[in-house]
Amino acid sequence: MAINLKEVKKSYGTDLKAEVEGKWFPLSLINGVEVKVARAGNVNYKKALRRLYKPYAKSMRRGVDLAPEVEDRIQLDLMIDALLLDWRGMPGEDGKEEPFSKEAAKMLLSDPELKELKDEILGFSEEFEAFQFTEDEDLEKN
Repeated sequence: MAINLKEVKKSYGTDLKAEVEGKWFPLSLINGVEVKVARAGNVNYKKALRRLYKPYAKSMRRGVDLAPEVEDRIQLDLMIDALLLDWRGMPGEDGKEEPFSKEAAKMLLSDPELKELKDEILGFSEEFEAFQFTEDEDLEKN
């Protein structure tokens, strides 16, 4: 008896390249703005996660919980390093489109009044269906 991998991948297979390189998602509350978001758990995400937690590894092994502020900073840095890859249509203060940069993204996502934006982007990164194979030929690639 052998498992029909092609059938399983039709339901559960994801595009590993898209998981790392990201997909475009429209923001729900600002017309014309899209963000390019990688999938949470991709290889770059895991590398960044290990790097960000490394300074706290000794304390965590001893069972010491990280302060909420530290956890928040790690989550923010993880989003900037591995999840939010680009945007288009983001309004700038001068009325022109603001180009993407990690610095601008950090400023935006660290604003406590923009928690819903941060949560929406995190939600995109966890949207299985967005990174799922869409056609049979996609299955053949992996």
